[in-house]
Amino acid sequence: MGDPENPFFKEKYRQVNLEKNEVAVAMELPLTLPDGSEFYQAFKQSRRRDDDLAIVNAAMRVRFSGAASAAPASRLVTEASFAFGGMAPFTKLAKGLVKFWIGKAWTHENMKASLEVLAADLPLPDDVPGGMAEYRRTLAKSFFFKFWLSVAHQLGDGSLAAPCTERDLGAALSHTTLDYHHEPVKGLQHYARDQKTLRQAIGAPNRHMAADVQAAGFATYTDDIEAGRGELYMDFVLSTKAHAKVLSIDDSRAKTIEGYVALITAKDVKGENWLGPIAHDEEALASEEVNSVGSVIAAVCSKSRYGARMAAKAVEVTYEELPAIVSLEDAVEKESFHKLLFMKDPNEVEAEIHTVRDEKHKDKGMDSLFASLQADPETYLIVEGESFIGGQEHFYLETNATRVEPGENGEYVITTSCQNLHETQLLCSKALGVD
Repeated sequence: MGDPENPFFKEKYRQVNLEKNEVAVAMELPLTLPDGSEFYQAFKQSRRRDDDLAIVNAAMRVRFSGAASAAPASRLVTEASFAFGGMAPFTKLAKGLVKFWIGKAWTHENMKASLEVLAADLPLPDDVPGGMAEYRRTLAKSFFFKFWLSVAHQLGDGSLAAPCTERDLGAALSHTTLDYHHEPVKGLQHYARDQKTLRQAIGAPNRHMAADVQAAGFATYTDDIEAGRGELYMDFVLSTKAHAKVLSIDDSRAKTIEGYVALITAKDVKGENWLGPIAHDEEALASEEVNSVGSVIAAVCSKSRYGARMAAKAVEVTYEELPAIVSLEDAVEKESFHKLLFMKDPNEVEAEIHTVRDEKHKDKGMDSLFASLQADPETYLIVEGESFIGGQEHFYLETNATRVEPGENGEYVITTSCQNLHETQLLCSKALGVD
């Protein structure tokens, strides 16, 4: 498996060097030599620290000639291996980078020259599956630089790392896989037993009322409630357009699916059709226009969960597409701004949303502060420009379930796993037209 001329991982997607009837039964991972001649590190960058799938990862090993006590500049690279994941459909070995380093000293000048060689070894195209091509190319270079800096500090007196200092080393090691392993979190809480403490309104270590059943796994959550007689399931018809007018909603195909009961649209909402986490500026069910892919257009009710899902997919929506703003540049150009809800005038789009703590300038704002800084360039460095981060991540929210049971006199009992019971109750009452 370790033969560079016959590697285990082939340069093809998800293919390894195994014959048809072969199975890998063991893997040998040799330790680095203890004589100070060999160094190894692994790096990983993922969307979340505990994700098994990385955006880019790397494993690097280098071996030097000479004794550990020899002058760092005299020790030359005799062996090297640099492997990268996320830079090709397969594990990619930077063979050109290996050839570059063999016989060279681990100097800053050689490191800068080697970055161009690494870029040639990992020619990630702009239209690569998964996107973020420039970010991934930068990550690969960053990982190698961090490996170089770490090894340079460990070689002899660390002089090879110049002009980088010990201060830079902490940041350089922030993406090594050593940081990905941590001890399980442990906690201990002591409960007071004397009556005086237990009777205190503040500071008493009272246990959560549901702590026992939740810790034991006996707690009943929304999705655990048994379905009642005549209970229906709901699923949503979602927009497939970023910005469009909704011309028609046709549920004729959905009616052919077993268990189909009804289609609910904005016209069926008795009260208010608006909601939102802070400003109520989003329609619960789109009445005329959708403003994003995934906007809820309608809901389908069925006698089974699967039937509701299939019926929702069968509903056909006719759109008239409208211009969509999908970047900050487009939004600025077309002056598409959100209202600043914290301002006295919500239509104000130019406002200072920062705090100046400097006594000389706190009443004059940031312009006064920057003018002062620019007058003293030896003390302050002002960098102006724009920075764009290509990666876009969704907000990690837990899955939600809701069950609604009609009661007497227009009342409804709602069981839900929402984050805000009071606001959910308020929005539901407004949508139902219930005071």
